[in-house]
Amino acid sequence: MEKRIIFHPLLSARFEDFGLSIPIEDDRAKKVVDNLSVKIPHVDMNLITPLTKNDLKNVHSVEFVNDFFNSTFQEMIYNTYDLQNYPETKAIQYDEFRKHLLIQGGASFFGLSRMLEDDFAMFLGGGMHHARYESGHGFCPYHDFLSAYFKLGLNAKDLIVIDIDAHQGDGTADIGNRLGVNTISFHMKSGWPLTDPKIKKINSTIDIGISSADEDTIIKQTRECLETIGDYKYAIVVAGTDAYEKDELPGTESLNFKLETMKNWQLEIYNFLKGNNTKQFWLCAGGYGSESWRPTHAFLEEIL
Repeated sequence: MEKRIIFHPLLSARFEDFGLSIPIEDDRAKKVVDNLSVKIPHVDMNLITPLTKNDLKNVHSVEFVNDFFNSTFQEMIYNTYDLQNYPETKAIQYDEFRKHLLIQGGASFFGLSRMLEDDFAMFLGGGMHHARYESGHGFCPYHDFLSAYFKLGLNAKDLIVIDIDAHQGDGTADIGNRLGVNTISFHMKSGWPLTDPKIKKINSTIDIGISSADEDTIIKQTRECLETIGDYKYAIVVAGTDAYEKDELPGTESLNFKLETMKNWQLEIYNFLKGNNTKQFWLCAGGYGSESWRPTHAFLEEIL
């Protein structure tokens, strides 16, 4: 199985570059690459084509997409990133930030394209799994990987999305339910979905709530779940690392999985899909703080 890793420093979040004073460490992907025993070259940015308005319309409402591409974008970003909690240090470059977001989606498209050729690809970024059909949400302004998947003209029924981020992939579930994509989300039992009554709860095809009490059985639970799903041509794995014990995101303390558990959990999914001859595309999604790179690194160190 050939494996392609998509990485470039310009594809990181880069909030500060666009005037968003969001205190998130932005070197997770770089740390993964710098510490791998295999050299990962920077992707040629000339090969990354931004997603377009029509690409987003494949998975979002027309009204949402129109708003994303006009002046309403400013309000969307303010709400999606909860900017009221982060005092602005300078004027936000909204037009440039929108271009950057679409380039990130282009990297997801490039990764999926490589998956079709190489059987496995991973973009060290992306994974905007909270963006719903009609709105951005939870630091996810639009749905990058489903927009990219349908840009390729692939069939919804051929895809399974497996999400191990600490938070439910509610946006993926919303869009998946509408378009016929099956989704699995492993996420913390308590604290998510959020209790805000304005946020409608949306069920994935399979939702599995977990806590630190499940650490010894998570591999078995995952295997048993995957054995029930049938065969798919393609899988997208949203490999958030915020279930890791050294992740610094407040509110995920109910998980706190050890590094070895995180590595083996990812390997269980990878090996199951490989055994089924399912082409795989992985993304990073959630992971916060100076140590959040370690689960991704441990996984890639095993398979590359």
